[in-house]
Amino acid sequence: MNYSVFRHMTVVFFSILNTLFEANWNLLLIYLILNIIDTITGYIKARVTKKENSVAGFKGILKKFYCWVLIFLSFTMAMFFKEVGNIISIDFSISSFLGWYVLITLMINEFRSILENLIEIGCPVPKILITGLEIANNKVQPNDSQSFPTEKSNPK
Repeated sequence: MNYSVFRHMTVVFFSILNTLFEANWNLLLIYLILNIIDTITGYIKARVTKKENSVAGFKGILKKFYCWVLIFLSFTMAMFFKEVGNIISIDFSISSFLGWYVLITLMINEFRSILENLIEIGCPVPKILITGLEIANNKVQPNDSQSFPTEKSNPK
């Protein structure tokens, strides 16, 4: 594929994002970047801990794909409810919350996974990042009992 085709495809892609999500499409780009960072740090963690497994890596990539499907479905459902609401004169504009809630939840999980990978690799992760992410997670998902591994719980 030559550079011109790639450039046009990129412009079309970002134009579609801008049309669908207006000024907030950059959040989807951030989520994509988090996916890439998580995949890389997960790979490094597997190498460092000598637990490389191509099946586990493939499952991780599939999981990320399924998360993108969830994001697509949640925003599509919100658009659908809003349009149907316009037809039957019921205000379903609150349904747009659904897509953003799913995106926020998945972004918190990506941040959490990256921090867990960094901790297991042995990188010094400031406690405030872990605490801040747990607070954000508890605000979004009050009943989520998942917690971060601590450096003390991971043998080096």
